[in-house]
Amino acid sequence: MKNNMFGFYLMNKKGLFVLKSVFRKFSNKNIAFVASSKDKNLLNDSYEEIKLFCFSNNIAFFDKSEDINISTDYVFAIGWRWLIKEKSETRIIVLHDSLLPKYRGFSPIVTALINGEEKVGVTALTANAEYDKGDIIAQESLRITYPVKIKNVIDDICVLYGSIVLYIMETLIFTDNIATIKQKNEEATYSLWRDEDDYFIDWNKSSSFIKRFIDAVGDPYLGASSYVGKKKIRILDAEVVDDVKIANRDVGKVIYLLNECPCVVCGNGIVKINSMIDDETREQFVLPKFRVRFGRNTQ
Repeated sequence: MKNNMFGFYLMNKKGLFVLKSVFRKFSNKNIAFVASSKDKNLLNDSYEEIKLFCFSNNIAFFDKSEDINISTDYVFAIGWRWLIKEKSETRIIVLHDSLLPKYRGFSPIVTALINGEEKVGVTALTANAEYDKGDIIAQESLRITYPVKIKNVIDDICVLYGSIVLYIMETLIFTDNIATIKQKNEEATYSLWRDEDDYFIDWNKSSSFIKRFIDAVGDPYLGASSYVGKKKIRILDAEVVDDVKIANRDVGKVIYLLNECPCVVCGNGIVKINSMIDDETREQFVLPKFRVRFGRNTQ
């Protein structure tokens, strides 16, 4: 490398973990700058923690809205969703939450967990004009055992992020070169972007699918949603319970209570809701009566 400095575009818990891992290994002598941004879609976006860590350790920090005038040979992008305007000679290394070429695109861990994938992982790749199609630098995988909450998966994924970034930095610092391989485009799959509509539970799905869905969009995300009457709620924790023969299987209806927790009829199976909150107040929500239906608001 012309110099041993790297730029970092970091967001969320994974970005914070990488920042701390790099600092523990190299102190601040290889960190040219850190840029970050707030994320309204997360309960805790780690923005303030990233900012405070930089200020406390004499690392140049920039908000997304600011101009960055520090040039480096390489920059890392972790959780970054915007175009990075670097000089043409700067190589951008993107870390993506999937084992590419599978799950290119948005929220790949969420989609993978909803789909019940046995493995998830992280890929470091070179940035190019088409998102997530660059050459692969490194990959690490993580085996999943269900049921599992996404918060715990992210904790484990953070370790993979740190390992990959340190490997790449050490390789570039000492050899100024790193090998890459082409992606197999014929094996590519895509994960679409998600908005508020995608948090709603489809009670026509099976109980096992709904359980995975609730776990996959929970903390640090806002949580799986449903309506009880006109009240929008978030379901934070649930479990699959034994199904029974239902003559008129109207999905979304509460069939009975177990330990004062409502058990809801699904397209196949039954889900017991252990924890739910009011979407507006974020306080615990208790059913106003037994005979209620969970579903979308049709008012």
